Amino acid sequence: TLKQIDTDSRVNMKDVRAPKDEIEKQRELLNANNPIQRTKNIGQLNNIVIFIKFSDQDEITRDISTYNKQFNSKDQASLNNYYKEVSYNKLDVNTTFYPKPKGDKVLSYTDSHPRSYYTNLPQNERAAREQTLLKNAVDSVKSEIPSGLNVDSDNDGKVDNVCFIIKGATTGWSSLLWPHKWNMFYQDVRI
Repeated sequence: TLKQIDTDSRVNMKDVRAPKDEIEKQRELLNANNPIQRTKNIGQLNNIVIFIKFSDQDEITRDISTYNKQFNSKDQASLNNYYKEVSYNKLDVNTTFYPKPKGDKVLSYTDSHPRSYYTNLPQNERAAREQTLLKNAVDSVKSEIPSGLNVDSDNDGKVDNVCFIIKGATTGWSSLLWPHKWNMFYQDVRI
């Protein structure tokens, strides 16, 4: 069995142990219906950012202009500039933010649970709660996303990219509330 680790603290890698069959099961879940393929690397990619906060939190206080610079700036370091540089100006990544900001104020999807609901969980429960959180966030904003916005530039039938910015400090390694990439394999989410 997997050793339970307090995910809100630093993790000593010597404490991380899992049976080989459990590791393989996790790999299968991550790769389910997700064959390795190259994403389109020329043209335009429309990135979606969804802000999330929990029921016990106030709104994000940073101005939307801060996030807009980090993602879209043409004249300083940004996600857009990074991909323009590494693609030799062949890929343009444009980011839109949801819920739509009110002036320069960030608005967030507010989850029905407090932040603590998502901490210190076994892996299987963590995954299910995370995917439900993300599905609920997408469902809450999808009516705001313009129907003409191409979110599938490589025509594979899947949304190319969504970033979720969640209010609060990151928690421990491999916990739910830390920066990571994931696919939606427990939930069917559509935009």
